[in-house]
Amino acid sequence: MTTGQPVASAAEAQMARPTLLLGTVLALVGLAVAGYVASTPPARDGLQFMWLVPVSFAVCSLVFWRIIDYHQGGVGLKVLYAIIIVRYLALPALIAATEGRVSPLMVGASADGYRFSTVVTVAELFICCTTISVAWPRISRRLASTPPKPTTVRQQRSALTIGGALLVAVLILIIWQRGLDRVTSTMGFLMLTSRYRAGSVDSFSVTAVQVMKSFVFVGVAVWCQRNYRVSRNPLWFLLAAAAALINVAIYFGYNRSLVLQTAIATIVTLVYLFPTLRRYVVLALVPVSAAVLYSLITLKQFGVSATSGQVGSQISLDKLSNTVETYVNGPWPLATAYDAANAMSGRAGVLTVVRSYTDNFFLFKVPGFTMPNQLLSGTPSAVDLYQMYTWPAQGAMLPLSGEMWLYGGRLLGPLLVVAGNALAFYLLVQVEVRSRYALGAQNRFVYSWMAALFGLAMCYCLITIWWSFSKFAFFLIIVFWFNNRVVARHPAETARP
Repeated sequence: MTTGQPVASAAEAQMARPTLLLGTVLALVGLAVAGYVASTPPARDGLQFMWLVPVSFAVCSLVFWRIIDYHQGGVGLKVLYAIIIVRYLALPALIAATEGRVSPLMVGASADGYRFSTVVTVAELFICCTTISVAWPRISRRLASTPPKPTTVRQQRSALTIGGALLVAVLILIIWQRGLDRVTSTMGFLMLTSRYRAGSVDSFSVTAVQVMKSFVFVGVAVWCQRNYRVSRNPLWFLLAAAAALINVAIYFGYNRSLVLQTAIATIVTLVYLFPTLRRYVVLALVPVSAAVLYSLITLKQFGVSATSGQVGSQISLDKLSNTVETYVNGPWPLATAYDAANAMSGRAGVLTVVRSYTDNFFLFKVPGFTMPNQLLSGTPSAVDLYQMYTWPAQGAMLPLSGEMWLYGGRLLGPLLVVAGNALAFYLLVQVEVRSRYALGAQNRFVYSWMAALFGLAMCYCLITIWWSFSKFAFFLIIVFWFNNRVVARHPAETARP
């Protein structure tokens, strides 16, 4: 026992060296970007200290280098780390290179707002890294040492039960009753090559289709995996891969984040069920997912088809910088959120917080469940206040820290910014670790989907995360729950999928 510990410690130290080296390299890149930004004239009034943003990246890369490896085996931290690189390295360089020019549709922001954005952006990274470094080891140890509950046997097993079949029938009935044309009008398959010209769109039917196709994918994949395990016939894997392809390739509107989250959860689930065929899963689904996302981005943001050959001519450096700044909550969204909080301070209160979450819980928009929204119909949400201020700006997304500042103002705002960011990254760690240890394809799909969602925390606010969860994962969890409890199955079914 005493001789084993030094060996283990030496092995751990050997494994840590590449991560420390990577952290050092990232720190040097951060300092190089900071030097470039500092050497250029201030992009906008109030951004004189924007060079501190890449400096904070450099510092965190050295201080928190151990958390770099935490992304291995998961998806949420991969998404988060990719966004951090864009937000803290690429974006400051783009803003400096374009001299901070903004689109005419981006309303002006105050110098104080831009100073606020610099301070908050730096603080967010330290809060993020601190939360992950503290929460990750504790949650990992707890979940790794916790035996599965008896109910997880049910959560692992099922391809389809009577309960699941009944709910699928209900979903089909909803879609049929509300009209197929209101679903198909915005439905896309694989790469989108032209803009939608849709009339009325029924969000209830679209949600029903999205939930149903993911539920069916998991059920088909589990059934195929069981048959493959017995026969080793590759046709069973091909059938599961076809179901996965359909789940990834069918989408509605331009909701790129939902496409990304669904693709990630689908790939993770298929790899979980067919671990020895991981390479083929990645080769089959990653290019398809990337092509779908790329086509949606080029059409939505730049108005051209990905297959037209005109994408390069439509993307200027200014437009690219503005687009990235808007979507990763760069200086402009944070500055305008600060200005909106000051301008709308008299209209924000406790009911604003309540309204923000009732108005963005999809169930409360379903007929028969609308009472919470009706009671608060006269109270604007935080998103309403922000959009009132930034109108007619297009694509303005309320940042997480901006949401907290709207609630707390100058008095409680700093405390709520820390608490809100810490909560978002703590929940990311929770679902990320659970996506690794969860038993069963159903749990893997749900936790991977949620990990991908929380990985976008720096691009979203808590309201948006809540809305995204309530419009898809909430209902999918209900379908899985019902499928696992209203059961009629063959007694020979095994516990493991």
